[in-house]
Amino acid sequence: INPETHQITPVEELRAIRFFSMDYDAKNDILWLTSTNDGVYSLVFPPHQFRLIKLPPTPNNGVRSMYQFPNGNIWVGTRSKNVYILDTYGRLLSTLNYKKYHIGSIYYTMEDSKHRIWLSTKGDGLVEAVPDPLQSCRYRFIHFKHDAKNINSISGNNVYITHEDSRHHLWIGTLDGGLNLMEEYRGNFIFRNKYNGLKNYPGYGLYMEVRNMAEDRHHRMWVGTIDGLMSFDTRFSNFHEIHFETYRKTETNTLANGDIYAMFKDKKQNIWICTFGGGLAKIKGLDRNDNLPKFKRIGTREGLQNDVIISMLQDAAGRIWLVGTNSLASYDVQTDHIRNIGRSDGLPNVTIEETATLLNARNKEIWLGTKEGILAFHPDKFIVKKNTYPVYIVGFDVNNKDVRSYTDILNRSITYVDHVELKHNQNMFTLEFAALNYTSPKSVSYRYKLEGFDENWHYCGRNHIASYSNVAPGTYTFTVQAMDASNPGVLSSRTLQIKILPPWWATWWAYGIYTILFVILLYFVVRYVRYQIHLKNDFYVQTKIAEFKRQYKLEQEDAKFLRQVDQFINDHLVDPDFDIDKIAQLLGMSRSAFFKRLKSLTSLAPSEFIKDYKLSYAVELLKQSNLTISDIAYQSGFSDVGYFGKCFRKKYGMSPRDFKKQ
Repeated sequence: INPETHQITPVEELRAIRFFSMDYDAKNDILWLTSTNDGVYSLVFPPHQFRLIKLPPTPNNGVRSMYQFPNGNIWVGTRSKNVYILDTYGRLLSTLNYKKYHIGSIYYTMEDSKHRIWLSTKGDGLVEAVPDPLQSCRYRFIHFKHDAKNINSISGNNVYITHEDSRHHLWIGTLDGGLNLMEEYRGNFIFRNKYNGLKNYPGYGLYMEVRNMAEDRHHRMWVGTIDGLMSFDTRFSNFHEIHFETYRKTETNTLANGDIYAMFKDKKQNIWICTFGGGLAKIKGLDRNDNLPKFKRIGTREGLQNDVIISMLQDAAGRIWLVGTNSLASYDVQTDHIRNIGRSDGLPNVTIEETATLLNARNKEIWLGTKEGILAFHPDKFIVKKNTYPVYIVGFDVNNKDVRSYTDILNRSITYVDHVELKHNQNMFTLEFAALNYTSPKSVSYRYKLEGFDENWHYCGRNHIASYSNVAPGTYTFTVQAMDASNPGVLSSRTLQIKILPPWWATWWAYGIYTILFVILLYFVVRYVRYQIHLKNDFYVQTKIAEFKRQYKLEQEDAKFLRQVDQFINDHLVDPDFDIDKIAQLLGMSRSAFFKRLKSLTSLAPSEFIKDYKLSYAVELLKQSNLTISDIAYQSGFSDVGYFGKCFRKKYGMSPRDFKKQ
C-alpha cells in the first residue's frame, strides 16, 4: 500500500499463496506470514537508500566508465559505444552517438597534467578528446590505433587504462598488446612497447593483457595483468633501461601471480589489489631481500564475504568501497572492519560493471555503473539497522553420534543447556550453531573458540559447524560469536561449558592411592637403603681391622727379623768366616729369600746392610773408646784397615781419624 496514494500493489511472488495469519515484529521491522501449505514467510522492508539513474535504452547499454569534469558534468561510457553527458544530479545533457563521433566503448577516462583528455576504448584504440568550439559537442576526437606497418603505433586497440606517473610519463595498458609508453616527439606520438624499445619486457606472451596500474609513494609502478603483478621503477632516464619485475615463477602467494581484477590507490598512497577469487589485499612494499611484494590480506576475519571484487573507490570519509558484480561493501581502514551492503539495506537487484565507479565531487554521492543504468547513493547517509538476534547451539555429536542417542549425557535439548559433562572416551565432538537473523541471514558469519584448548579464534565464514578431537580431560568453555557483515558493530554470542571427566586411573582418589602406595614404597626403600649402608659400613670396619691386624703382625715379624739379623751380625762381627749364607742359614732361610726380605725392609742388599752395620758400630767405638784406628777396624769386623778407611770416608765424608778428632 502506497501511504501517499493509498494504491494497493500485489506482491507477484506471493499472489498464489494462501495465508491465514500475520504478525509484525516492530523491533526488527519484519512481517511474518503463515500459509496453509507453504510454510512461514518473512517480509523485510529495506530503506530506500539507492537511486537508479536510467540511460536511454539500447540493446547493449551497460555502463563501463564514468568521469567528472571540473564543471561537474559527467561523461558516461557504455557498452553500446554511445557516450552520455550527465549533470551532477544524473540528468541527461547530451549524447555522443557512436555513428556520428566514432568514439567507441570507453573503459577509462583520464586528464593528464597538460589537461589533455584521454579515452581508453575497447576496439577503437586510444582516443584524445581535443577541445574544439567549432564542433557541436565542443570536442574533436583523434584516434590512435594499432598499425602493423608502423612500429611506432600503439600495440593494441583494446585499451583498458591510461595512467600518468609522477615523472609525467604516459602509460597505456592494452588487453591485446601489453603496456605502452607514449612519448611526444615533434608534435607526433610514439608508443614504446615490447616490440618497440621496451627490451626488458617479459617474454613468452605473458603480461600482455593489462587491466590496471597505479604508482606507490616509492615511485614503483604496479601493473595488474591477467598473468599477475608486474612492477618497475618510474625513475628511469631512458626507456631502454626499464627493468620489469614479475613474480610468476616465485613461491609467493597467489596475490602476486593471479588475475589482478582491480587495483586502487587511496588518499594515503597505499595500493590495494584484488585478484579473481583472492579477496582484498594491500601492497605493503617490496621486500629488498628476496625482491618480492609484501601484502596485508583482508578477508573473512575482517568481514569480507565476496572474494571477487571488480572495482574499488574511496569516499570523502576515507572508507574504501568494494564492488562486486552483485555485491557492495565498505571497508573502514581505521577499525579494520568491513560492512557488507545487501538487499536488506535496499541494494537493488542489478548487475554492476567492472571499473565503472565515480565519487561525485559535487554532492559526494557514489555512482556505480550497472547493466541497468547508474546506481547512486550517499555513503554518509546510510541507515544502519541495529537489529539484535540470538545465537543457539542446535546440534551436538559425540564420537560421530547424535548426543540424543546417549542416555547418560543430556536429558533435554542441547539448545537450552549451559553445561555438558562427557567421559574421557567421549573427547571427539562436533557442535552446530545458528544465528536467528531473519533480516539479513546471508550476511552472518561465525567465529568460535574452545577456551583452554584453542589459542586463537577460528573464523569459519558462513559455515556453522565446529569439530574437535582428542581433547584432554578438563573443563572448557566453548564460545561461538555471530558477526553481521551488514552491521559489524553487533556481535551475538553463545557459550557452553564442556567438562571432560578423566578416566578412573586419573581421578583424584586414584592419585590419592598412588600417593599412599608411593609413600609405603618409599618407606621400604629407605629402610632397605639404610640396611645396605649399615652392612657396607660393617664390612668396611671389619676389613680395616683385619688389615690393621695383618699389617701389625707383619710389622712385628719384620722388626723381629731385623733384630735377629742385628743380633747375628753383632755376635759374629769379628768372625772371619761370617758371611751372608751363614746368616740365612741361622735364620732358616734360603739366600735368595733372605736377600729379598732384607732388601724390601731396608732397601739395602745384605752385604751393604752388614757393611753399614759395621760402620755404625765403628762410629760408636770412635766416640766412646780410646782404641786405635786399627783396633776399631778389627773389632768392627774389618780385616783390612785401608778398606775400612775407604768405606768410612765414602759414607761419612771424612777419615776415621778426622772423625775421632771432632
